[in-house]
Amino acid sequence: MYAVLHPSNFFAQAAARQRPELRKEPFVVVDGESPIEMVFAANKAARSLGVEIGMTRLQAEAFSEVIALRRTVEYEHTAQVALHQVACKFSPRIESVEERPGTYALDIRGMDLLYKDARQLANKLRQSVMAQGFLANIAVAENFHAAVSLACGRTGVSVVPRGWEAQVIGQLPLAALHLAPEHEATFRAWGAFATLYTKPSSRPIPWVFFRLKVACKCPPYRAQNQSALPTFPCRLPSFDRAR
Repeated sequence: MYAVLHPSNFFAQAAARQRPELRKEPFVVVDGESPIEMVFAANKAARSLGVEIGMTRLQAEAFSEVIALRRTVEYEHTAQVALHQVACKFSPRIESVEERPGTYALDIRGMDLLYKDARQLANKLRQSVMAQGFLANIAVAENFHAAVSLACGRTGVSVVPRGWEAQVIGQLPLAALHLAPEHEATFRAWGAFATLYTKPSSRPIPWVFFRLKVACKCPPYRAQNQSALPTFPCRLPSFDRAR
């Protein structure tokens, strides 16, 4: 059983955590050297005005209400450490999901001795993350990949009953699955993603991933729940400060 915490738009949240007065203001995080600084991240308010990732700083500042912030790697490191420490409080077995910045997966088997049920744990985990200044989605599922996808694709707290992983994943947008571009193109060509999950299987991971040999970026043994997560929280996450 896995619980995954995912702070959506991590880089914008890391910046806003240091400037809480900007949380309700449209802002972007720019990276690069002048005069070719590019929009690296943007909060929801800025995106609603039409700002897009990859715009130049000049293009973003053409929106008079938008505030431009320089990217500060140290802020991101501090945010990552804070999330790591929260995750450590809820399980002795955790893993950073590298392709999803700020995202952590917790092996919560046996944690029912401390919490009434998985939903109570998930709610308390979300409250702890919010207390650190983040908005995060929490998903709990028997399958690692299902939990990661749900945390990235659903707002709030999601707890999936055993055996329902495929049906629930089938309702998510493709972007939540973090597919390789060629596999995403194949899925779109096939049409509605939910219709792919029709073959019964005793395994919790959807059969279509095996047919396409999709690179889910997690080891097969973990996807099939044959082993616990291999990492431990004794060391804080490494972070490349080089620019």
